[in-house]
Amino acid sequence: MRRKDLTGQRFGMLVAQHPARTSGNRSGWLCICDCGKTSIVSTDNLLRGTTKSCGCQRYRGLRTRVYKPTGPTIPMIGRRFGRLTVIEQAEHKSGEQYRYVCKCDCGNLVTVPGYSLRSGNTTSCGCYAREVRREIGLSSKGRKSSKAADLKGKRFEYLFVLERAGSNKNGQALWKCLCNCGNITYVTTSKLKSGATVSCGCLGLKRATEAKITHGKTNTSIYHVFCGMHSRCEKPQVPGYRWYGAKGVKVCDEWATFEPFYAWAISNGYQEGLTIDRIDPDGDYCPENCRWITRSENSRRARHKK
Repeated sequence: MRRKDLTGQRFGMLVAQHPARTSGNRSGWLCICDCGKTSIVSTDNLLRGTTKSCGCQRYRGLRTRVYKPTGPTIPMIGRRFGRLTVIEQAEHKSGEQYRYVCKCDCGNLVTVPGYSLRSGNTTSCGCYAREVRREIGLSSKGRKSSKAADLKGKRFEYLFVLERAGSNKNGQALWKCLCNCGNITYVTTSKLKSGATVSCGCLGLKRATEAKITHGKTNTSIYHVFCGMHSRCEKPQVPGYRWYGAKGVKVCDEWATFEPFYAWAISNGYQEGLTIDRIDPDGDYCPENCRWITRSENSRRARHKK
């Protein structure tokens, strides 16, 4: 079939120049648009009028199209919606819903979409919701919650709960409590039930004091004997270390603390002025290898060893 000659013919804004192949290898024509651009258009699209420009006509149409706001235009000026009275229409942008400037009964000005006014979603500037919340809060103030714990008359270790004493700044319930020491203290429900607070503070002080005072014999002679025994065996800076610790003499694990050593000493004849002596000079300090002797006896033994 012979190709139809379209050279020089106009199709909308396009003028056919010469035959060409489209990107899909279809028969077409190279055309020049009135805007100056060239494009290859299929013969069928030219003859049917489907394509009339290089695309600039459609773009120009989009640029000049006027957008109309969605929804019908309903007279709103002067109408009242709840506490709001419509004063005027707000500045409108293309593609947006109509918005209106409204004056609330409290005197505030707010801008609200028309559909929100007509549907009843917005009836004030927000003052109505605040008033409702305030009324609910006032009506419930002082009302006892069904979930509130009643701790009156209960004991929590050193504390005896006397009565409810209001709430703290965080809204937590406070209880007036009497401590065993006679002090009055105020504790929250959570701290009483969890065991975090069990006294006015005196129990913690008592425990700290007991932890520091282990045996009460720090300044006694027998405690000095105990410390000297460990020093000779464990501290190289002590002068006597070379005769004890340096030669492998140790203190047994049972006498690592003072209380077991003190109990052995009292049950094995310890008296003021006596000193500890190892029966086997090469053995360790332990109950089986130690005894109490006088200082003179200890000196004679030392000269005999030499």
